[in-house]
Amino acid sequence: TLALVTQSLTALEAGDLCILSFGSDVRVALPFGTPFSASQGAHVFQHFSFQQTKTNILKLLTHALDLFRQAREMSGGRGGEVWQLGIIIGDGVCEDHDAIRLLLRKAMEERIMFVFVIIDAVNEKGEGSIVDMQEAVFEDAEPMASPYGLSGGSGVGEAGDGEGSGKVGKTREKKLKIRRYLDNFPFRYYVVVGEIGALPSVLAQALRGWFGEVVGERF
Repeated sequence: TLALVTQSLTALEAGDLCILSFGSDVRVALPFGTPFSASQGAHVFQHFSFQQTKTNILKLLTHALDLFRQAREMSGGRGGEVWQLGIIIGDGVCEDHDAIRLLLRKAMEERIMFVFVIIDAVNEKGEGSIVDMQEAVFEDAEPMASPYGLSGGSGVGEAGDGEGSGKVGKTREKKLKIRRYLDNFPFRYYVVVGEIGALPSVLAQALRGWFGEVVGERF
């Protein structure tokens, strides 16, 4: 998968490439300014052991943003109007969704666009697709009347005055809800790929649409 994306970007002369490996830690496999070649490819792939047990997407984004900013500074400011593109390849499972969304908004303000290529891990029985993955979340239910006093809207009832004032407050209860995992996916731009061979064409088509949308929103 990495080879297909890298070769496609190189063929399109997309500019300098930087390749990172990530899990619980983030490592630079190919720094900006180093051409990707067959000899470099062997060295790059040595960084991908797939032995890490956790994926920290928030740390990856933080590291990648720093590298993009450094690359832009090294260009002498000439890249101020140029968009930078980060492509993340993984299974799509991540935590810290709110913090990730905040970083992605900052990145877009700096003309840095991140897209997530989700490699869908479907077993032989057609099970395990991220498209079908669900998660349980607790959401605020409608406020309920409480006999303990008048609430200020914070979800915590206030004690009564002990004299039978008859004040009725409202408290909020949590409601368990089951939803599709992708409905709350923090990345606005993502594509789910089942057939690896179709990745270059699927990604190219998606990128054209996404960049067209970004340009349309900003002009």
